[in-house]
Amino acid sequence: MKKLLLLACGLVMACTNPLFAQKEGVTQVDLDYTDETPSDTLVIKLSGSDKILIIGGNLKNIHKYKQADSIKTLFLSDILLAQANNSLNAEATKVYYFVTNNGKRRLKAENVDLTENAVNIAYELKRLQLDLPKYEYHLFDLKNEYQIQIYLSDAKQLKTQLENTNIESAINFVNTNAKKDFNRTFKLELATENGYKITNKTQGRTDALIINGAFGVGIIGNTIAPIAGIDMLLYLSNKYSVGKWRTGLSYNVFPIANTLNNEVKSVSLVNSLALKGLYNLNEENKNNPFYIGFQIGLLKSNDIKSFDNAFKWGILHSGKNLNYSFDIINDTNKNTLYGLTIYLPF
Repeated sequence: MKKLLLLACGLVMACTNPLFAQKEGVTQVDLDYTDETPSDTLVIKLSGSDKILIIGGNLKNIHKYKQADSIKTLFLSDILLAQANNSLNAEATKVYYFVTNNGKRRLKAENVDLTENAVNIAYELKRLQLDLPKYEYHLFDLKNEYQIQIYLSDAKQLKTQLENTNIESAINFVNTNAKKDFNRTFKLELATENGYKITNKTQGRTDALIINGAFGVGIIGNTIAPIAGIDMLLYLSNKYSVGKWRTGLSYNVFPIANTLNNEVKSVSLVNSLALKGLYNLNEENKNNPFYIGFQIGLLKSNDIKSFDNAFKWGILHSGKNLNYSFDIINDTNKNTLYGLTIYLPF
């Protein structure tokens, strides 16, 4: 039974662990951070509502990104050439520029008429909320995994605005003057008129005390029993509002049937009180957490004396679709029992 429980626990962990999943492709980071992988943003405010956004990675590493100005210069050269030979409309409202790992470049633009006639309500509301001008230029540095977004109210000002903006100096200013905020801030806004000035810092940390019901099924030794209980846990998140820690108390009760000649004669209740703590190993993915933790606790039972004041400890997992624990119980008769409990997700 011990080997079977260990094997079952190992298979469940392997099958549910998102860290084993292969990552493919490049994810575009959106302004409201709804993508699975969180990224930080540096907003460089230009004149009026014009702005440049540097998106990718963590702000504490942004000083290592030295290619922003070269990507900007390549883009400006390529788009001016494309406009000069009429292969790209100068009034295109959305332009995409891709620079691959080996230096290949590609310029794409959305159809102007389609952009003007097809109304995306959610997108327009976001533009109003974030004060985004009409013309957008999205530059993808695929080698360094950064995206540069440029928003202008007048497409004719593209050359002037880019030539007058030094992205690296803006990055250096933020790294020098806001380093202490990097661990708790995912978006910094930097004004450039009359010298650099940090105007806004955005963080999304949301801590909360959560009380949840717990229902599932457990295997203790050779006995299978339903389990019901309640968890009172303190949830701690990182700056992206992605869960990081869970810690608190758990109370469970499970019935054990007493049988004779295959007939149930009575039912004994076993109560369990445990202190638990879990850490999210998959903070890089908002929608697929993988918590691993540890618990220690005490069993109480008026009917089963070997379980009364029995000590237990175990390993916990909590994910998007499956929660379980693998426990070792030392009863008062100095026996060691192994348990596997699978909980319904909440």
